Amino acid sequence: FSLMSAVFLIHCTSDISIDNEVVFGINGVRVSQKSCVSPCNVMFSIDRATDPLLSNPFTQLGVFWDYGDENADENYETFEHGAQFFNVGKIPGLGSSREFDTNTPIAMHTYHCNTGVCTFEAGVAVENGYGDREVEKIQITVQAQSHAFPGAQTICISQANLWGGTVPCPAGALHQNSLPSPNAWQSNTRYLLRRGEVFSSACIPYNRKNIIISSFGNPLTTKPEVGTFSIGHDGSCGDTIPTNGTISTYTVPHWIEQITLTDLRTSHIDIGMSFKNITLDELDMDYEDEPTGGEIRVVSGDACSNSPTLTCTRIPTPQGLYISGTQVIGSRNDLPGLNVSLLNSTCVSFFGVIDSLFEIAVEHNIRVECGSRILAIHSDINGNHLGDNGDKHALTIRPDGYLNFDMIDRPKIDSSVGEANFYDNRYLVAKKLYLGTPESLNNSARITFTASNSGLPEVSRYGLISGNVADLEGGTGSGPSFRDVGLQGVGLVCYSDNQWSDNDGCSDQGQDALPAVGYQPAETQQKPPSIPDPPF
Repeated sequence: FSLMSAVFLIHCTSDISIDNEVVFGINGVRVSQKSCVSPCNVMFSIDRATDPLLSNPFTQLGVFWDYGDENADENYETFEHGAQFFNVGKIPGLGSSREFDTNTPIAMHTYHCNTGVCTFEAGVAVENGYGDREVEKIQITVQAQSHAFPGAQTICISQANLWGGTVPCPAGALHQNSLPSPNAWQSNTRYLLRRGEVFSSACIPYNRKNIIISSFGNPLTTKPEVGTFSIGHDGSCGDTIPTNGTISTYTVPHWIEQITLTDLRTSHIDIGMSFKNITLDELDMDYEDEPTGGEIRVVSGDACSNSPTLTCTRIPTPQGLYISGTQVIGSRNDLPGLNVSLLNSTCVSFFGVIDSLFEIAVEHNIRVECGSRILAIHSDINGNHLGDNGDKHALTIRPDGYLNFDMIDRPKIDSSVGEANFYDNRYLVAKKLYLGTPESLNNSARITFTASNSGLPEVSRYGLISGNVADLEGGTGSGPSFRDVGLQGVGLVCYSDNQWSDNDGCSDQGQDALPAVGYQPAETQQKPPSIPDPPF
């Protein structure tokens, strides 16, 4: 089906302009995807917004997002994770609505459609505090799985040849007894695995698109379990690095696109070096007491910088990786390095985490190197950095360079060319996170938007930290860290609505090796802007 165009309704109370033609306005909400299959995660961003009266519209505009999903709270309940669920003041909270968010320049919502085709009209209102207001509305079209994958486009898999249950294999679907071999995965297909069964590892190679893997059977039994699930590898799934010759045979522009894992249990997820719209929804990755598990990673992100057979300019930067409603807890018996790792110049745009939990790793719970439009919201990032590598962060987002150029829709850059020629980070938000628990061990800063080390001139550009709670005191763990947040770059802001567990709270880390031109001390106690009225 074709992408739907955005429908915009714009109203300004004034039309402000100055000599350099900067005017107040949203200038088009960026949307990660507008047409998709349920469950569909959509990210929204106002990073194009301009205002001649504000030095940093990304963090200084008041924002109200309405996702146009008026029954989301009734159907799916309020968020189970995040600062507002746990509270302010460390007493039980009431949760946050799924239907709207305020004062975050990047937003995310999970859309569901049970039958046919569902249309949602999302909207955003922005105000600058000087009486200027603008509204935009965006149409999102979501297909039910049964509508998108009718008849033989659905394949049920049961090793026990059982096709019934409370939620049976759909009529007309094909039956198989095992997961497909790597080259047997079909585009435009839904695969349903029978609950209560355990399957071997799976690998979907590059040059595939529009695939959903989910479950059927009795909802009261355990989710179907797959060992390691690899998404985006070479044809034999031996590794993630194709050659220039192989790339020329791909008909899928981002190599692998629109792949969804939902309602499964899996120990590890490996994702290749280029992709578009990978959804990890309602996954059970709690492997705390298992021999191994609890890790999501994007691999070989900078392989083109070291490979004579793969040219970086032929690799699209990845777009759209969404983690929703998922628990990722590392094995205590075989600690993962990180719970979520996007390392070695991944350079992903639209990476979103919502209503999820992360805990137990050697190092950071979530680490991203090189990215744009990154959002972690309504989630618990609980630390417990077990291992011998010292204190670590809960959420760390690191740049790989300081080239003042937006990476979205552009190819990879050879990471060996130096920081001046490699993308900076931009548009980063940590919103309403619960950053605990008191039992957590080996805690350094809970959130960092900083260079990898003081000797590297790397820049994070435009970021916001708001509404978070750090809860590290009073337990049996190692206590609060020496700071809660470290920032270093350009246009980085902490609102004054966070609750920190130590006196330093949010702090600027100084210039260090950053380029002298353009560096700005972080704003560590900015008053949140007034919340505008809803868009409709």
